[in-house]
Amino acid sequence: MMKGSLILGIVLLPACLLAQPIISLDNFPRSGDTLYFLTDELPDRVAVSPPGPDQKWNYTTLQAPFIEFEVVQPASSGRSYGDFPASDLVLRSSRGLETYLQISGTRLTLVGQAGTLFKDLRKLKGKMKWTGELPEVVANLKYEDDVDFNATGEIRLGRLQIPLAYSSAIGGDPDSILIRRQVARRITADAWGQLLLPGGLFDVLRVRYVDEIVTTVSARYGRHWQDVTSRLPRELLGATREISYRFFSPQGQQVVTLYTDEGEIVQHVEYMAPRAQAGFYQRPRDGQWLYAFPNPAITNVRFKFLDIAPGEYSIRFYNILGKTLFDRRYLINGSKTVQIDISHLDKGTYLYSLLDKNGNKLITKRLIIVKP
Repeated sequence: MMKGSLILGIVLLPACLLAQPIISLDNFPRSGDTLYFLTDELPDRVAVSPPGPDQKWNYTTLQAPFIEFEVVQPASSGRSYGDFPASDLVLRSSRGLETYLQISGTRLTLVGQAGTLFKDLRKLKGKMKWTGELPEVVANLKYEDDVDFNATGEIRLGRLQIPLAYSSAIGGDPDSILIRRQVARRITADAWGQLLLPGGLFDVLRVRYVDEIVTTVSARYGRHWQDVTSRLPRELLGATREISYRFFSPQGQQVVTLYTDEGEIVQHVEYMAPRAQAGFYQRPRDGQWLYAFPNPAITNVRFKFLDIAPGEYSIRFYNILGKTLFDRRYLINGSKTVQIDISHLDKGTYLYSLLDKNGNKLITKRLIIVKP
């Protein structure tokens, strides 16, 4: 799904209406915009509050090691525009995904996607076409409004495009597969107030997105199609229900998106990086595999695994004399961030290594520990 880090316009209602924000049509994304954002995969002390007006949210504990971005351009400039001729805009992300959008009245609607479609274990590469109506933004939405939409997305993959995990689960060496996602989306403006981020204080309208999803997979053998949905594990089919909370600000941006599980416990958070601060953040490099942050650290350090082959790995800590202080093992299958308590260690310079399951050191780097 699209992350939703789109530039939006928010106008304030008159004071007699308690200054409740509403989403405006005036500032839908425009060609030439660049949207910067960060992702916290271990959000600390970030929870979904109950619905209601005039709230205060403090998300200053958010942190992330790398910056990502999306560039907004005319749809006709996209590499896959020929597959989505009804689109008006394309968002090109730093991870290579193209998202095609159509401005239809008061709605900014998803038309198609091309590239690596998911950031989770599925990592499907191809083109997904959407029919029906699946808005990413609904203009003129105000507090306590709710609207419903339905759409279907399809992606077809030829034999050489089918990921090994899918072909192994399906079996029988299919000629192609068709993945269909039927989505029923409810959008509800359920709260408004003030939101404090590492980048500043914002007046916001909070909008809840709930997607009920039915995913089916068919495989073609020769001239015949066969439903093979039951052969695929849940992690390859994806969730049946996805919930997110998006915060829109008067500054004309969607500043935060909370992604939750079905129990509405926050799993990860995407948040806006102000343009003036974008240059202070790094971008991941090929072959980096493991990155420690913050560095210097005080009581806890996070490690982000980057584009590493699935398997069992260890993070091992040493002092400068080479003595092993502790070792942690992790089963990695996709993007993962872990946190380690280092409060028991004295200030100073330490080494950490990433090891494979056979104990081979893949990288060794330094970590500095400081104390208040």
